[in-house]
Amino acid sequence: MLKEYSAAGRYMMAMVDALCILLAFFLSYYLRVGPLSNMPWFTERLSPLQHYLWLVGFLIVCTPLLLYWGGAYRPFRRENLLRILINLAFSVILTLFFSGAVLFFSQSWAYSRGLLILWASIYFLIIASGRILYISLLRVIRSKGFNFRRIAIMGENDVAHEVIAEIQAHSFWGMWIEGIITTRDVDRKEIFGLKVLGTLSDIESILRDHAIDEIYCTHVSSRKSLENLRRACIRIGSSLYIVPEQKKGLSCKISTEHLGSIPLIAYRTVSKAYLQRFIKRAIDFLISGIVMLVFPLIYVVVGAAIKLDSPGPVVYSSIRVAHNRRRFRCYKFRTMLNDAEKCIHFLDEVNELSGPVKKSSRDPRITKVGRFLRKYSIDEIPQFINIFKGEMSLVGPRPPLPDEVEQYKLSDLRRLSMPQGITGFWQVNGRDAVKSFDERLKLDLAYIDNWSLWLDVKIIFKTFAVIFKGGS
Repeated sequence: MLKEYSAAGRYMMAMVDALCILLAFFLSYYLRVGPLSNMPWFTERLSPLQHYLWLVGFLIVCTPLLLYWGGAYRPFRRENLLRILINLAFSVILTLFFSGAVLFFSQSWAYSRGLLILWASIYFLIIASGRILYISLLRVIRSKGFNFRRIAIMGENDVAHEVIAEIQAHSFWGMWIEGIITTRDVDRKEIFGLKVLGTLSDIESILRDHAIDEIYCTHVSSRKSLENLRRACIRIGSSLYIVPEQKKGLSCKISTEHLGSIPLIAYRTVSKAYLQRFIKRAIDFLISGIVMLVFPLIYVVVGAAIKLDSPGPVVYSSIRVAHNRRRFRCYKFRTMLNDAEKCIHFLDEVNELSGPVKKSSRDPRITKVGRFLRKYSIDEIPQFINIFKGEMSLVGPRPPLPDEVEQYKLSDLRRLSMPQGITGFWQVNGRDAVKSFDERLKLDLAYIDNWSLWLDVKIIFKTFAVIFKGGS
C-alpha cells in the first residue's frame, strides 16, 4: 500500500511540475514587460504573449521528460536533499539549453532569450521550494511515527550493524526495524539491541507473522539460501535488498542492469551516468572542433619558433595508453632536442619523481622554446586532435607511456578506467610540485571516484588560473 501511495505522490508531483511551467512562464512574462522592463539587460521589446505559446508547449513536453531523466521522480525517502536539488538544477539547465538550441536553429530571433533565462530561474525556484517543503513535511511526519516502513535485517555481521546504525541515525526516513533474522541458530533473544525474529529457515513463518515491508540482507551462507529468501519475499510481496559486503579501500559503484531478460548486478569503478558522460563527450567534441579551426594559425606561429630554435619536426608524437589500456598516438609540439629519446639516460641523473614516471624541470634535453611552451602548456595544444578523435578528453588523468604502465601494480591500472585528459586533478593541485607517483595516483583516483560534470568545470577553470601563473 505504501508503494502505491508513493507512486501516486510522484505522479501528482509530475502534474504539479507541469502546471508550474505555465505559472513560471506567465510570471516571467509579466515581470519582463512590467517591473523588469527598465532593466539595462532587458531593453528589447517583447513579442505578444500568443507568439510564445508554441514555446510553452515545447517546455511542457520537454521539461518533465528531462526531470524524469534526471531522477526528479525517483523515490526520495532515503535521498539526500542537496542531491535532489542538484538534479533539479541540472534538469532545468538542460531544458534551457535545448530550448535555446530550438530557438537558435529555428532562427526565431524575435523571441527573447532573456525571457527564457528568467523563466528557468523562476521555475527552478518554484519547484525547488516545493520539493523542500514537501520533503520537510514528510520527514516531520515520519519522525513522528507515521508513514513508515517495517523492515527486517538479515545477518548478524558488521555490515548488519552498519545498516542498523545508518537507519537509526535517520529517523526521518520513516523506517521501523522490526528485528533481526539470523543466518544460523543463536541462543540470544537480542542482537544489536533488536529482537531476534528467527533464522533464515523460519523465513516463511516470519513473513507470515510480521508485517514486514522490506528485508535488508547483509549475509547468506549459500546461493540456495538466497534463492529461498527471494522466493519467500516474492510470494508474500515484501521487497528484498541485498547489501554487498565491500572491503575497505576498494571503491566501486553498484547498479542493477539487464542482459536481455537476465538481471545483473554491476560493480563499476566509474559512474555510469550516461547523460553526463554524453554531455562530457559533446563538450569535448565542440571545444576541440573550435580549437581545430584556429589550429593552422597556432601551428604556423609556434612551428616557426620551434624551427628557429632547433632542427627537427614541429609536432612530436608518441604511443600512449588511453582509457581501459587502449593505445593511441598522442601529439604534442616538440619541446626537446630531435634525438631526445636516444638521450633518455640523461634523465636518470636529474629525475625528480618517484615511481615508474620519470620527469625533471632540469631535463637537459628541453630546448629554450620548449621550456616556454611547457610553462604555459602550449605544447599540449595538438592534443585537441586526439580529443576531437575521441582518444582523449579535456579533463582526466594524463595518458602514460606503455613502459610506465608495465611497471604499474594491479591497483594502479584503475587510473586508466576513465578517458585520459589534457588536464586533471593533480595538475591543478600542485602540478609539477607533486613529485610522488603515489600522490599523483591518489589524486587521479580521487577524480575518478568523485567524477561529475561540475568537477570537470571546476578543474578547467582552475587550469586556466594555473597556466596564467606560469605553472606555479
